[in-house]
Amino acid sequence: MSQTTRFDHPEHGSYDSPAAVAADEKLSTEDKKTLLQEWKQSLEHVLVNDPHASDAKTTRDEIDRAEMTL
Repeated sequence: MSQTTRFDHPEHGSYDSPAAVAADEKLSTEDKKTLLQEWKQSLEHVLVNDPHASDAKTTRDEIDRAEMTL
């Protein structure tokens, strides 16, 4: 699994997919939004260094879809 498809948050733990963040019943909606935004920001750093990083682009799209479910 690439590092872009997994997100490790120091407070809330590790997530294997954006959908897992959206489905986590322990998180408030605001926490979910914050986590997804932080994950997206980390992907933007990857894409600056490698604009063709397909895993990062795919995960970013998954984050957009997960955000729409909140």
